[in-house]
Amino acid sequence: MPSGVYEHKHNPRPDLAMNTPEKADINRKILSHGLQVAALGKADLKNPADVLDHTTRYFDLCLDNGMKPTIAGYGLALGLGRTYVFEITHNNKDNVCFETVNIVKNACAFINQQMESYMEEGHINPVAGIFLMKNNMGYKDQVDYVVSPKNDDENVDVDEIKEKYELSEGDSKI
Repeated sequence: MPSGVYEHKHNPRPDLAMNTPEKADINRKILSHGLQVAALGKADLKNPADVLDHTTRYFDLCLDNGMKPTIAGYGLALGLGRTYVFEITHNNKDNVCFETVNIVKNACAFINQQMESYMEEGHINPVAGIFLMKNNMGYKDQVDYVVSPKNDDENVDVDEIKEKYELSEGDSKI
């Protein structure tokens, strides 16, 4: 080999290889599963039996196809977007009855449990899992600070504290 020419001996990330027969098989499996889920049609959210039927059929498809259940996939099985599923579980949409809300909450709790288990067992990249759980399951990185005087009898001027920590006009927030 001529000097100065780099010879790539091993792909350190074979999972990123493009256009391999294995990738084509995986893509077929994912697409086929998505089409089967979409074919379930839209569930009648006012009919808990219909929602339960769509929910059961979705999880059965995941089992039959060897696919991990997801919030987006579950939403597709109900004929909804993932954000609407999240709204049902957190805001109890007006057009959704109590029984339906409970079915959807239980299904989402199950998917949440599955996600945690997959991450703990190394079946999902933790970074991807955390991203999905923050976006679909309400997880967040948060630290709360409580500032209080050392002594209860200490006089604290709130305006003085605010002034001390406010940025002057020339200071950057970053």
